[in-house]
Amino acid sequence: MPLSNYHKKGGQTEKHINILILFIIVFIFITLFLFSTLLLAGTLKSSKHSAANPPITFTITNTQSLPTIIGMQQEILLNVSSSQFAGKVAPDLGNLRFYSGANELYSWCEANCSSSASGDSIFWIRLPFSIGASSSKNINVTFLPKNTEYDGVYAGESPQQSNSYAKYDNGANVFPFLYQNFVGTNVPSGWIENGSTINNGVITTGTYAYIITSATYGLNSSQILDLKGNITSSGLYSGQSGYITSKGDTGINPTLTASITNASVCGGNYFAHGEQTRDTGNICMRASTTSDNIFSIYYPNSSISKIMTNYSNTIILNSGLPSSKISIGTWTRFSYIKTYITWIRLRTYPPNGVMPTISFSS
Repeated sequence: MPLSNYHKKGGQTEKHINILILFIIVFIFITLFLFSTLLLAGTLKSSKHSAANPPITFTITNTQSLPTIIGMQQEILLNVSSSQFAGKVAPDLGNLRFYSGANELYSWCEANCSSSASGDSIFWIRLPFSIGASSSKNINVTFLPKNTEYDGVYAGESPQQSNSYAKYDNGANVFPFLYQNFVGTNVPSGWIENGSTINNGVITTGTYAYIITSATYGLNSSQILDLKGNITSSGLYSGQSGYITSKGDTGINPTLTASITNASVCGGNYFAHGEQTRDTGNICMRASTTSDNIFSIYYPNSSISKIMTNYSNTIILNSGLPSSKISIGTWTRFSYIKTYITWIRLRTYPPNGVMPTISFSS
C-alpha cells in the first residue's frame, strides 16, 4: 500500500478522535450548566422560605390509644398576631403554606383569615399519613412573599372569606368525601332540589322544600358531618339540617331542628334535636338563632348520634335513629321556616373524637 494512503488513513482517525473529544467537552459543559441551574433554582426556592422568614415547625401529637386515619383533616389554630407570625403574613394569610418534608399539604382557612383577626385563625390541613397511637409528627408552615395569594388548589379559604364568594375555596381537595359551597345559582351535581334558592350558599323555605344529596351517608364511625348555617322558624313546626330524607319528619333523624316551640321549651336561642316539636324526645342545645353556627353531627351507628355546636356543647341521642344510610341536606315543613347553609362537608373523625394537639417550636 502506498505511504500516502497510510497518511490519509491516519488523518481520518485523528479527525474522528478530535470530533469525539469535542463531543465529550460539549456534553460535560451542558451537564455542568444544567446542574448549576438546578442547584441555583433549588437554592433560590429554599431561600424564599428560609432567609428572611424561616419556616415554623409545629408538632402534631396524637394522645389517643388509636392511630389517626390516613387523610385525616387536622385543625390548626394560629395566633397570627404572635411574634412568630407578626409582620410575615399577608393581609388575608394567603401566603401561608404547610409542608410535610418537601411535600405541600392541602390547607383551608375556615375563619379569622386575616392578619388583624382578634381570635385564632382556624386552618384545616389534610394529613397524607397516619399518626400512631401516642405518637407525633412534625409539620412546617412556610411564608411566601406577602403579596402571594392562595392558589385555590393546595392553599385556600372558606367561601365567605374572600372578596368574591369562593374565589380561593379548595374545600373539595381538603374534604374529598363530601364538600359543597353552593357557589353560583345552579343545583350542584349530585344534589336534588325542591323549593331551595341557590345563590352563593343555599336558602330553603316552603312546604316540604328541600335540597339533599342523591347519595346516602351516615352509619360510618370514621366520618363526621359539619355544616355552617342556621335555622329559623316563627311557628310550631321546624326545619332540619343534617342527615335527612326529602321529608324530614319521617322518623327521628340525626339533624338539627328549630321551631318557636323548641325555643320556648328550651329557653330561647336554642336548637333542639329530634323529629318534630311534637316529639317528647327533643333535647335542647345552645346555639344562636341570629347568626351562623358550625354544626357537627356524628352518626356512627343506629344506636347513637352526637351533635355539637361550634365544636362543643355536645348532645347525644341514643334511640329511634335510622338503621340505614340516608341523604345529607336541609328540609323545611312550611314557608315560615328558613334554613341557611353556606358550606357542608364530611371529614375524618379523629381517634375517640379527640383532635391531636398542636405545639409550636420556639
